[in-house]
Amino acid sequence: MITFVPAKLSLMNRIIHSFIICFVVLCKISAQTTGDSTRYLLPHDSLFISLDEFPEKIIRHTMSKKQTLFGLARHYGLQVDELAYFNPDLNLNEVKIGDQIKVPIPNASIKRFKQKGFLRWKYAPVYYRVKTGDTMFKIAKSYFKMPVDTLKKRNKYWKEEVQLGQVLQVAWLSTKGVPDSLQHFKKHPLWKVSDEMEAKFITDSKDKKIKTQKGVTVWPKGIANTSSDSYILHRTAKIGSVILITNPMNNRKVYVKCIGRLPERVYGNEVLAIVSTPVANLLGVIDERFFSTLKYIK
Repeated sequence: MITFVPAKLSLMNRIIHSFIICFVVLCKISAQTTGDSTRYLLPHDSLFISLDEFPEKIIRHTMSKKQTLFGLARHYGLQVDELAYFNPDLNLNEVKIGDQIKVPIPNASIKRFKQKGFLRWKYAPVYYRVKTGDTMFKIAKSYFKMPVDTLKKRNKYWKEEVQLGQVLQVAWLSTKGVPDSLQHFKKHPLWKVSDEMEAKFITDSKDKKIKTQKGVTVWPKGIANTSSDSYILHRTAKIGSVILITNPMNNRKVYVKCIGRLPERVYGNEVLAIVSTPVANLLGVIDERFFSTLKYIK
């Protein structure tokens, strides 16, 4: 009996130990399947980063069960309306599991180098997919501000040429997300121009009447624009004056200079104005014809 009891207890301990292991594994599988509302980024996630029109660096987050836009925005240091700006076709009231949400990622939050004390389990890998016109030098130096040799070594790829669609690991991103102090997309040069125009609008509008219009504005997508082509064409506003244009879908506001008249033979009376591509991008519009509110000095 003395020798039998320890053996039985040992077997029981093994059974309990195995049960605990199985329980932990099942909990992990369940968490991965259902989504964890408090965890928007995990170490085993693979982030693909791209550049948009500004260019801002963008990742796409797939919404999981119990996750909300508020939680997602907070995780990446944003407000919900700022998140909506980068997703102009998103219905904030009907976000569903599986929806992909574009999130801007500031350069300062991307960890490009494994410094002393780097703990891999605290970071998720960041990848970039090669697009037309890319080179190894352009990706390393222009996009991610790192030595070309570092990018080559990280990917064990030593050629100068890159292939369309090729995937390169460029960095890591903390699973804790992005501090709001690093989110600065409104510091883009085009926003600075808008801020300067706002100051002019406020000064010029003192003791003067402001006219408000609501209707269709046109963004001619087929016309090529450079990053400095920030302008609006209007039927009656004084050339050289500033117009405040608002996109009521996301309440994004841009102050822009009127540089000319609307070509009446091309557009009907329902069209209030024409804006350049950069202005359309700042407003977050996706359609060539969109509803807007205009304010300008009479």
